[in-house]
Amino acid sequence: MEQRKIPGVIGGVGPAATVEFLKRVMELTPARCDQEHLHLLVDHCPSIPDRTAAILGQGESPVPALVASARRLEKMGADFIVIPCNTATYFLPPVRQKISLPIYTPVSALVKILKGQTAGLKRLALLATTGTVAAGIYQRKLAGTGLKLVLPDRNQQEEVMQAIYAVKAGRELRSVRKILLKVVAEMKQRKKIEAVIAGCTEIPLAVKAADLPVPLIDAGEALARMTVELALGRKLC
Repeated sequence: MEQRKIPGVIGGVGPAATVEFLKRVMELTPARCDQEHLHLLVDHCPSIPDRTAAILGQGESPVPALVASARRLEKMGADFIVIPCNTATYFLPPVRQKISLPIYTPVSALVKILKGQTAGLKRLALLATTGTVAAGIYQRKLAGTGLKLVLPDRNQQEEVMQAIYAVKAGRELRSVRKILLKVVAEMKQRKKIEAVIAGCTEIPLAVKAADLPVPLIDAGEALARMTVELALGRKLC
């Protein structure tokens, strides 16, 4: 069997999104039997403080908990670490100073894809946590790419955040989907968006590509693909 690297996953941010991420990694792995799937180390730690609350000055920093989780994975034998949480990107500089392993997030994975190919799309709506938007995470990463990142207005962003927290709370997804579809429809009509970036790993749990009038670009799926490629040491087809 080919030499593989072992991914370490900082999970629980949020719990349902972590489970979906692991499912996508499994689906993307070119395996024909149990033994050909990836060896994954997962530290499912939902007690990590809320990232948006910390960015907005309304909660404690998640940095110590992220460092502790990363160190546990490091001791378990992980070769690299992934965090299926976009907002956590903001807190990674001090985390990286505390551990020796590389860390990847959905933001780094998606930006790599967007810089390589956007199929002519220029105006991309960002659906993400208020923390991700306020911190300018995607705004900075996409600066100079020629892509226009279109943000929801204040009321729309509040609706997006309510929808994200509803998914985290395990609420019925039909009402959540209705909220998100409304925001996308308004942005398409008023702001002429050409695609939607799912910049929060909870978004695709409620809304699928087939639901939307424009393409859905999923950051969580981009990270799952990057995880498999890094583990196998080769690009997927």
